[in-house]
Amino acid sequence: MPKQKQRRKTAKRRKVHTHVIELPGRENYILILVGIAVIVLGYILMAMGGLEDAISMVISPLVLILGYCVVVPIGILYRKKKTQAKE
Repeated sequence: MPKQKQRRKTAKRRKVHTHVIELPGRENYILILVGIAVIVLGYILMAMGGLEDAISMVISPLVLILGYCVVVPIGILYRKKKTQAKE
């Protein structure tokens, strides 16, 4: 009689997904603080100008948009690139 091969029950290995939440680094906090400083500067410029002054009507809204829509989101989303060690 021929020898029968024993069949091993192979359990399917499930991939374990580990989600690692990276905390914001020092660079992120610095960028967010710069964004807040730009926003404060925008409000100061708005308060300095009169109702029909170019500073309060044009420049300060642009500075506020820059702070709210560019600098603060970059500070939140910025991630430092990982460097790989050479072998």
